[in-house]
Amino acid sequence: MFRTMRRKGQQLPDEACKEVLAGNSYGVLALLGDDGYPYSVPLNYIAEDGHIYFHCSVEGHKADALKNSDKASFCIVDKHDIDAPHLTTRYRSVIAFGRISLVADEEKRKQIITRFCDQLAPGQDEMFAHEMKHFFPIMLILDFAVEHMTGKEEKNMARERREA
Repeated sequence: MFRTMRRKGQQLPDEACKEVLAGNSYGVLALLGDDGYPYSVPLNYIAEDGHIYFHCSVEGHKADALKNSDKASFCIVDKHDIDAPHLTTRYRSVIAFGRISLVADEEKRKQIITRFCDQLAPGQDEMFAHEMKHFFPIMLILDFAVEHMTGKEEKNMARERREA
């Protein structure tokens, strides 16, 4: 169902993909948008046990796109350094494929959004309380269940990793 990577020597092992996902907080979500056009949007996220969580408003392009299809992909760029003398980029990235569902359980929604705040804005309890009061009722929590994930890195980085 999912393609195999063409440049297998540059493929990250599964554990390294999980580390990239866990070690970052920002990526690009791609959905099926209006009139069949791809819609990709950069988002903060949290990851846990094969799931990636996002939040958005109940209205807007993301919410509408999810009505078209629950299938999505999510890309995290972990490293991106231009190596001008060698005309290349030293990069590491991961792409996850899966399906998105809405988190309906109120307690789980609160736990997830609290984790967002703890991870991305620690110590901002007063602002968090304000946001929860005003925006939580009109917030969707999206659960991206990862079905397949691959990672790739620049060929010299892959060689260095294998030799380490």
